[in-house]
Amino acid sequence: MPFILLALVVMAGIVYGAVRLYAAVALYFGTLAAVATIVVCVLIVVWLVVDAVRRYRALHGVRRDGKRLVSVSGEWGELTLDAERKMGTLRVDGHETRFVFSDVTSAHPVNEGGRWSLALELAHNAQSSWRVPMPDRALAQRWTKIFRLVNAHRL
Repeated sequence: MPFILLALVVMAGIVYGAVRLYAAVALYFGTLAAVATIVVCVLIVVWLVVDAVRRYRALHGVRRDGKRLVSVSGEWGELTLDAERKMGTLRVDGHETRFVFSDVTSAHPVNEGGRWSLALELAHNAQSSWRVPMPDRALAQRWTKIFRLVNAHRL
């Protein structure tokens, strides 16, 4: 119940601020400029919300078939994490392994001759060291952050 009241107070503040902004801009520059200002402000807020949702989904996954999955794939194979079952599947160049989140000991981006990859260390696995190719530095760093969340059990 307190969250609903807080949301109502925030919405009332936003509406009050929009009305005050409209009145101030309309007084000095006219109605058309005031409407344009409000439209620009609304577009900025919508863009910020969409960007926040996109970033959240990129790190915490999307719900598919009743599972919350985070995945990346390419011609090299696929890396998929199931955030609810706390398990992952890794397939690289024909080799496949399944692991639980507690098996992940480290993950960090590696640059070898201009090609980025994710160095993944797994405990209790036949092959403990894995190199997951990544198309660019940003994706390698994002997956490093995802595995940090995995280690902290916050994914």
